[in-house]
Amino acid sequence: MAQAQGLGRLTVHSALGQPLRAEVAIVSMQSAKDGGLHGSIATPDTYREMGIAFDPVLFSIRVAVEDRAGGPVLMLTSTRPMKEPFLEVVIVLQSASGRLIRNYTVLFDSR
Repeated sequence: MAQAQGLGRLTVHSALGQPLRAEVAIVSMQSAKDGGLHGSIATPDTYREMGIAFDPVLFSIRVAVEDRAGGPVLMLTSTRPMKEPFLEVVIVLQSASGRLIRNYTVLFDSR
C-alpha cells in the first residue's frame, strides 16, 4: 500500500531584502528517508500552464528535504535577496508514489 503525502503550510523565516529562508511541512508521512522524496521549484513551462508569471528570482531558490523530529519538511533557500513584497512559488514534490504540485504566495515582512 502506497503512503500518500501532501504539503502543508509554508512558514517564512526571512524578511524583505534578505535571501529566502522558508519551510513547508510534508504531511501524512513519518520519515523522508524511505520515501525517496525530492522537492523542487516548478519549471517555467509549469508556471505558464498554471497561468502564473515565472519570476527569474525563482532560479536562485533551492529546495531540500530535511527530516525533523516533527516529520519531514522542505527547506527553501535562495542565494539572492527578495526585493518584491510577495512571490508566487510553485513547489513540486516527487516520490515513489507520485507527484504533487502546490502553489504558494510567499509574503515578505519589511521588518
